[in-house]
Amino acid sequence: MSGKQDYATKNENLTCHANSRFAERGSSMKIAVAGGGTAGHVNIGLEILRANRERGGRGIYLGGDSGFESRLVPRAGEQLEIIPAKPFALRSMGRKLEAVATIAASVRASRRVLLRERVDLVAGTGSYVSLGPCLAARTLGIPVVLHEANALPGLANRLLAPLAQRICVGFAESAEWMRGRVTVYTGNPARWKAACVNRSGGRHSFLVLGGSEGSPFLNARTPELLAELKSLGLPFGVRHLTGICDPEPVRRAYAERGVEAEVSAFTNDLRAAYDEATFVISCAGAVTMAELASAGLPALLTPLGRSADNHQEANARLCAGRTELPWTTEARWNAAELARTLHQILTAGERLEALGWNIHSEATPRAAEAFIAVCEAALQETIDRRSAVRLPRVATPARWRESADIDLYGTWAKK
Repeated sequence: MSGKQDYATKNENLTCHANSRFAERGSSMKIAVAGGGTAGHVNIGLEILRANRERGGRGIYLGGDSGFESRLVPRAGEQLEIIPAKPFALRSMGRKLEAVATIAASVRASRRVLLRERVDLVAGTGSYVSLGPCLAARTLGIPVVLHEANALPGLANRLLAPLAQRICVGFAESAEWMRGRVTVYTGNPARWKAACVNRSGGRHSFLVLGGSEGSPFLNARTPELLAELKSLGLPFGVRHLTGICDPEPVRRAYAERGVEAEVSAFTNDLRAAYDEATFVISCAGAVTMAELASAGLPALLTPLGRSADNHQEANARLCAGRTELPWTTEARWNAAELARTLHQILTAGERLEALGWNIHSEATPRAAEAFIAVCEAALQETIDRRSAVRLPRVATPARWRESADIDLYGTWAKK
C-alpha cells in the first residue's frame, strides 16, 4: 500500500467516498471557479471547468484584472468575470491594508455575478482572489468547495475553511491542517495525462523553470550549476524559462560560461518542452510538481525562498521523501555538489528511469474529475438539507439525478 493510502486509512478526517445523484448520467451543475494571481491557481481552475463541462455542466471564472487569469482564462475560451482583488501575501503593510479594504467590494461584485449567472456552487482554488466570491456564496446560501494544492494550506483557504462544505487537497498530509472539516484527497490536476518515463537513452536535455512568476534564484544560479556539470564531461542541452523575469541576463550568463542554452520568458507549448526534456530543474510549486508527475520527469527541486509561508519547501520535502528526487533549499545550494549529484543520476540510466517512475507514481490523472464528483455530492447535500427544512431552492440545477456512489479514492488512487 502506498504512503498516501496509508495516510488516508489512518486519518479520520480524510473522506475518500462521495455519494452523488448527479453521477450516473452527468451533471447540469453550473459552477463559478474563484482563484488566480499565479498560473498555478488558474490552471487548476481551468481543469475544474473542463471536467465539469465534460459531465454536461457549465461554468464561469471569477478573477482579478492583474493576475494570470486575465490572460489564461480568455485564451482557454472560458467566461471571465472580473472582480476587485488585490494581493496580500509578501506585500508591505500599506498594501496589505489596501487588499483587506478591497474584500468588501469583491463580495458585492461577486454577489451580483453569482445571482445574475444563477451559479449552483463556488469552487475556490486559493489565493486572495477567492476570498470575495466564497464569502459572497456564503451570504447567498450557495455551497463552497475548496481546493488546496499545497502541502501547507495558504492563508485564503485557511480563512475560508470554516465556510466550506468540502475541502479537496492535493497532498493527503495537508488534511492535518483542516481538522474537523470534511476533507477529500483528490490530488492536483495536470493539464495533460500522457507520460514518457524511459528517458535514459540519447543526449540529455535540461528544462529549467521557476513557475509563472519565475525563480530569481534559479535564473541567477542555474548557469553556474550547469557549467560545473559541463566540466565533468557530460554533453547536454538546456531550455530555460525565466517566467516574468527578464531573460536577457540569464541568456548572457549561460554564454559567459560557455553553456549552450535556449532562454525565453515563457513557451506556448509547455507540454512539448516537457516531452523534450530528460531532467528538470525547477521550483516546487504544486502544479509544476503535478505536471512533472504526469510527464514522469525526474527533477532537482529548489523551493522558492520567497513563497508565502515557505509552502514550497513543504511540497518539496514531502515529494522528495516519497520519490527520492534530489532537492535543496536556496540557502543550502552548492553548485559543485549538485553537479556531482546530477552527473551520477544522468550517467546511471537505471537510476534516471527509476526516478522517472517514482515521480510518475505521484500523478493523479483524474484529479479534476474527482473534484467535480465532490462538488456534486456537496451540492446534493445542500439540496437535501433545504428540502428537509422546506426552504426555497436557491440557485440549484433544473433536474436531479438518480443516486449513485463514486469511490473517489478507489477509482483514482494509484495501485
